[in-house]
Amino acid sequence: MAIFPDLRKKLTHVGLVAFTVSTFLVQPTYGVTPPHSASQWHQPFRGGFTLVKAFNPPDRPWLSGSRGVWLNLYNPQGTIESPCDGRVIYSAELAGRKVLSIDCGGIHSTFEPVVTTLRTGQSVTRGEQIASVPPSGSEWTSTSIREGQIHWGAKISRTRYINPLRMLTGHPRLKTL
Repeated sequence: MAIFPDLRKKLTHVGLVAFTVSTFLVQPTYGVTPPHSASQWHQPFRGGFTLVKAFNPPDRPWLSGSRGVWLNLYNPQGTIESPCDGRVIYSAELAGRKVLSIDCGGIHSTFEPVVTTLRTGQSVTRGEQIASVPPSGSEWTSTSIREGQIHWGAKISRTRYINPLRMLTGHPRLKTL
């Protein structure tokens, strides 16, 4: 070590710089463990569903991507039940579709398109009927949405989404076609 008296000092410095830089460059992923236990959420679609479009969030908040899941419900005119005890934070039309969003204690669970009588500020309980899927051709659907199809999203901040299927108790079983 007499030949390289400053080697230990230089390696320590390089290591600290690398750690500091990596701390700021590494971005959190969308697949992080949600802040609440999955056992707290109720499966909101009575009768089950098939996955149409999987959760595929963009790398950056401004890019396009699937920030939730698109599902075909086995019961196309079925009801939607609240996945949690919470409060309605949005119940209005957005981009031509009726959207319902519930604050589940820090995670916002969003459904669209829906038919609902709930208003912003109302409390809901886990398993309570909160909405139904609009019939095909109704004012809340569009030609791009098939009958019985619904979008379900979950977000933990203004721009950070998580896969809502991960919030269900156990492991969801999707029926293959």
